[in-house]
Amino acid sequence: MQLVACGAVQLQQMLKASDRLRQQRVAHSLIYLLEPGRFRQARDRWEKSALADPAVVRALFPARVRYRVFLTHGRAEVLLATCRQLDLGAQRTRALGYINRGGTLDTQSLLFVNGCTWAHALAALAELCGQKPTLWLTEEEWRAIDGRGNPYHVIPEPL
Repeated sequence: MQLVACGAVQLQQMLKASDRLRQQRVAHSLIYLLEPGRFRQARDRWEKSALADPAVVRALFPARVRYRVFLTHGRAEVLLATCRQLDLGAQRTRALGYINRGGTLDTQSLLFVNGCTWAHALAALAELCGQKPTLWLTEEEWRAIDGRGNPYHVIPEPL
């Protein structure tokens, strides 16, 4: 299993998800994708020289990874289109990102309403694995992200 973050706040969320998986002794890796454009398919020979070395791509994103979840600060579809070579297909990859919800909310609340918290990432990973979200989330956390509970079970309360 692999968690991939694109954005500083998204990395914070994926670190929380990774901590939960580590507490439960679930093998996984966490990658921070600083420059997603370097993982695109080259459009010409000049662009190819600026892309990530194929050996680096294989090392960071090995073929043996069964499931991959992306968390991005932008729109998920754009990230997957840009990083097509990292997409394992719809049955093995989920990407979570901005879905045009929020407005004047604080950062944590924006993450929550756009389905981009650490808990949403773990729920997406559980779905990919064919497991119940409560495999890695408490009942309260699951109810919160499923829209039936208190969001503050997932995000910190505002100051």
